[in-house]
Amino acid sequence: MNYFSLFLLLFISFSGHARDSLPAVLKRMHTDSAVKLAYQERKDLALMAQPWHGEGFLYSLPKAGVMIKQQLKPEPILMAVIGQQLFYYDIKNQVHHQGLLDDSNPFSLNIAVFKALMSQDMLLLERFYQLDFLSLTNRWQLILKDKNDPDSAFKIIISGPLQQPADHIDIQQADGDSSTMSLSKIAEGKGVEQEIEQLLRQLTQSIR
Repeated sequence: MNYFSLFLLLFISFSGHARDSLPAVLKRMHTDSAVKLAYQERKDLALMAQPWHGEGFLYSLPKAGVMIKQQLKPEPILMAVIGQQLFYYDIKNQVHHQGLLDDSNPFSLNIAVFKALMSQDMLLLERFYQLDFLSLTNRWQLILKDKNDPDSAFKIIISGPLQQPADHIDIQQADGDSSTMSLSKIAEGKGVEQEIEQLLRQLTQSIR
């Protein structure tokens, strides 16, 4: 399944009574400290009779260019982006992969999107997407569309309560597959940075 990635023009539309703004949202999400978020994920795939469910943690260390997805259920898997390097480790089956971020790979692209939001890297977002920002009655939405085909079914919707960081990422693929990830921040700071270091050791040692 496709997961977890800039146009010269930034398209931002606000509702008539805007209560939030894209710069304010990015400022809330940005931090130089290590951050740990719990996530729950659901994927609806055409090739599967039942939705797929997963859960685990997301880690971000923007100053080092590190993003980690630690899937705990249904099976333990570690995925990480370190700079432009992409790492994957299936712990149960002892399968690992390493490569470069690929702009044509939706998994790489979606990871890059989350990384860009955490680091306020608007140039990265604008490189790949048309952006529409909406401030609704109770929530804000940042809608990312394919800059080359904005009328296609593909879109990524990042949303959260007004005056709060993102708590949902919804991805709709052009082929009809979709996924939803709910997020909640649970820790920040030096302790999280130490957890990240331990996970990176586990990940890099697995590929030696």
